[in-house]
Amino acid sequence: MKQSIFQEFFGDPLDRSGKWKTTLLGDACSKITDGTHRSPPTAAEGIPYITAKHLKANGLAFFDDPWFVSREDHAAIFSRCNPEKGDVLYIKVGATTGLAAINNYKFEFSMLSSLALIKPNIEKCCNYYIRDLLNHPSLRKVMLGEMAGAAIRRLTLTKIKGTLIPLPPIELQAAYADRIRE
Repeated sequence: MKQSIFQEFFGDPLDRSGKWKTTLLGDACSKITDGTHRSPPTAAEGIPYITAKHLKANGLAFFDDPWFVSREDHAAIFSRCNPEKGDVLYIKVGATTGLAAINNYKFEFSMLSSLALIKPNIEKCCNYYIRDLLNHPSLRKVMLGEMAGAAIRRLTLTKIKGTLIPLPPIELQAAYADRIRE
């Protein structure tokens, strides 16, 4: 249903007919980064630690298989990668690469580098638009074609930031978000 509503509002994101101006995803966002590249030891309790395994097609599912890290490890990770409610998380490594979800958790957590943190610039784009744009089958196919690496294939932050996207007016994106929330 989301895909058909997306199509109704915006059409195919690969259509470069000039209907919408285009920009790089990195220019439409205030921040794109990823979690820690050095996996800290997990703990029985502490600060939640979210990886690609927690991101599902219907959103984040941390409590299905919770992992935690120490406060010290969290502080080091969070200083660079600070997910907040409303941010978009995007899988960039593994079998489910290319899946995006909105963070609906109010609590602080740390992330592994298998996830990219995407903070939309609210003057340019809406989190619902970015999530569903990244999940659109045609753009997802392009993104998966950009994966690099031999043993472990991944999307790099450079490729994610450099993705050319259509940028409809923010008012239309907001109307879309309202419709999706209904």
